[in-house]
Amino acid sequence: MNKNIDLYKIIIASYLHDLGKLMRRGGQNRNLNSKTKNGFNPYQIAHAQQVFEFMLDNDFNDLWKQIGLIASLHHARDWKNYNFENDNTKNLAWIVYMADNISSNERIDRIDETATDKQYENIKHIGLTSIFENIFKDTKTNKAKYTYLPKSLGELNIKSFFPTDKGRSFEDAYLQNLMKNIGNTDISDGFKKLNENCQKDLKNLISESNLNNDSSDKEFKEFIYKLELLLQNYFTMVPSDAYKSIGDISLYDHTKTVVAIANVLYKSKFVYQDFKYEKENTDTDKVFEKKVKLIAGDFPSIQKYIFDGIKNQSKLSKRLRARSFKVQMLTEAVIHYIINKLDLSPANVLINAGGKFIILADQKISIKDIANEINNYFILNYNTDLKINLIEKEVLLKNIFKIKNNINNTFKELFDDLSQNKTSIYSVSNLQKIFSYQKVSGKVLCKHCGINYTNSDDENDYDNSICLHCQKEIEIGEKLVKNNCIYLNFIENDKFVFDLDFEGKGSLKVLFNDWNIDKSEKNKLLIGKSINLYVPIQGDEVKTFDKLASKNRSYLTMICGDIDNMSIILSHGFKDIYSVSRLVQFSRFMELFFGKFTQELLQNTFPDVYTVFSGGDDFIFVLPFKDRLNFADIYQDCFKKFIANNDKLHFSLGISIFKNKTPFKRVYEDTENLLKSAKQDYKSNLNNKNIIEEEKLSYRGVCIYQDNMKISDINEIKLTNIIKNNWEGLESTGQYRIYNHLWEIRNFFESQNSKNPEELYKIVHLGAKIIYSINKNVKENYNAKLMIENIKKVIGQIDKNSFDNGFKYNIKEIDKLLMNMTNQIYENREI
Repeated sequence: MNKNIDLYKIIIASYLHDLGKLMRRGGQNRNLNSKTKNGFNPYQIAHAQQVFEFMLDNDFNDLWKQIGLIASLHHARDWKNYNFENDNTKNLAWIVYMADNISSNERIDRIDETATDKQYENIKHIGLTSIFENIFKDTKTNKAKYTYLPKSLGELNIKSFFPTDKGRSFEDAYLQNLMKNIGNTDISDGFKKLNENCQKDLKNLISESNLNNDSSDKEFKEFIYKLELLLQNYFTMVPSDAYKSIGDISLYDHTKTVVAIANVLYKSKFVYQDFKYEKENTDTDKVFEKKVKLIAGDFPSIQKYIFDGIKNQSKLSKRLRARSFKVQMLTEAVIHYIINKLDLSPANVLINAGGKFIILADQKISIKDIANEINNYFILNYNTDLKINLIEKEVLLKNIFKIKNNINNTFKELFDDLSQNKTSIYSVSNLQKIFSYQKVSGKVLCKHCGINYTNSDDENDYDNSICLHCQKEIEIGEKLVKNNCIYLNFIENDKFVFDLDFEGKGSLKVLFNDWNIDKSEKNKLLIGKSINLYVPIQGDEVKTFDKLASKNRSYLTMICGDIDNMSIILSHGFKDIYSVSRLVQFSRFMELFFGKFTQELLQNTFPDVYTVFSGGDDFIFVLPFKDRLNFADIYQDCFKKFIANNDKLHFSLGISIFKNKTPFKRVYEDTENLLKSAKQDYKSNLNNKNIIEEEKLSYRGVCIYQDNMKISDINEIKLTNIIKNNWEGLESTGQYRIYNHLWEIRNFFESQNSKNPEELYKIVHLGAKIIYSINKNVKENYNAKLMIENIKKVIGQIDKNSFDNGFKYNIKEIDKLLMNMTNQIYENREI
């Protein structure tokens, strides 16, 4: 018998414990106790019994019947009443019950307390409520309006990504009016299809695995990875709540935390006898007081790594694509190396988004040696350009999973500690390797990265010099666009020695935007990753930046953006319902948007947009100049729909215009500075609750308030309509003269460094020069009256009151005008 068999039973039973919830929603109801054994064992929870019956119905072997039994007894009432044959099975079932009880602590009953049990039953017909509706909302008064149609992740397309008001649910006293909404066939048929496909794939997976008590660790791990992928596919758009509350937490994210907790409870050697249930101090209360570990990790300065190693424009797009992708795969490699070392399941990875991850582990572990080992690998292969920042934190279970117990502070402190650790990542042994690992005499420096040395001894052959790393990056960049998966190859079992390949050599197969377990292979671990790898293709080749710029006078646009105020959202956004599953689901759905959804949007709507980086909560795109405003507008609009129109969630943008031959690192730095400028400007406008009221955008150095208007609608806003369709009325010299004068006025308003009347006179004089320039340069058929009147309106407000009020009105108006002028200048500019 496998020595770890009980651990595997715990993990698999935890994954399957709520299978009955999907069965019930799919219309598959059962009578209680229809197939129980060992005498009369009264199940009181119908959905719990169904996982046991699934094993019996399919006549699986004794291992699966025991797993089904353990999974089915995850409620206290059923566990206490069952006539167990031995204490070991009873304790395994207790661990699953305890893990489910701890995870379920996050649920909030929010429906009408006068509703009947029959009305409660109707909840199973309601789709998953959008998690984004709860951000910065009062859960007592907020009414859920949007639900997702039940679909597998593999079925999601550009339309079904968005939550809908079909079958919508309004909480509290809504139940009496519910039937007119829940009869929507998109909801009921969706659950039915999910249930049928999930059971079919699960049955095939169990049958093909041929697991038994003597199966190897490798065979069990392969099954667990595939089971994780299967349930992620089918459980993501299913609510976890089945009674009294409307589900804003997906069944997958609830299941994931149950597996993680159960894994840790078992490894901590908890047994039910040590936590005897008492009236005033329940077994759950006692377990909540126990300590576990949270492991947090990230790759500092990801963007710096991606761009700093680009010293040469040759093969630029391939290397950018490869470097961005490699960081994401290195994160996966580190995570799966750690959980394999610590005997944890993939579900123990609570968060994995944007280069950051959090792993739940038992108290006994230590991450120090593992961190040193991984960083030794990075030093030998990436110098100090890449390194892993890893910390561990001992935490009470109640401070992670007990709602209204300052869970948000636990994670805030964890991320704060992670940030502070960036200055002390390396150990003494790491530092010794940094200064001793490479001899440089007679070596040729790689022309692509300017960091590593090549194998060539010909110092005069610089033009053809390339190091092994850059050569590998170019190879990955070429092959990525032609493959839908990649393999992570852990070359040595006891050390972190890692490689990427497309030929199937690696032990971990990563599917891109695919969660189909049929893509599995024998002796491979399998995961699915929501990832945007889209680049423009022409024939069989990736379009170069030259080709992207060829139709718009050699100009390209870079757009950098990220979610505003993310730290505040993650620490305070869920208010009194803050929970791990909500945090996990929020991060995972963000990853879905910036990964799979964005890739489909580009493929279908913007085929000439090049993805430099897209994941977590930020993105970088390069696109033809002509597409810049339309893309930014539609992308932002899609995001608003995706987050159920919650006006407290939005992103800022930095948009730059550049010639296609401009050094790419400089372009990125300029655009990133524009983004920082926009974000810094909005931070000064936070209200007293640290909630951002308006989005910001930075465009060629101009920060503007969007005022909930579309970017491409700026031509219609107030002063900007004065130059709409009439800009050609000014000669180029007149355009620049007005443009530069407005910049001078704008900078004076922003600095407010003087109240001297002489300074006021200078600005009034600039306004007069603008009006004079218009009168002189505008053609006779051009209607200059409106422009003159509006410029006077702005200039005319310069008085003592303007100083006292901070010139905010003037700056906002001039920013809008400057942005429009910037657009027009570049649209009409000659090469």
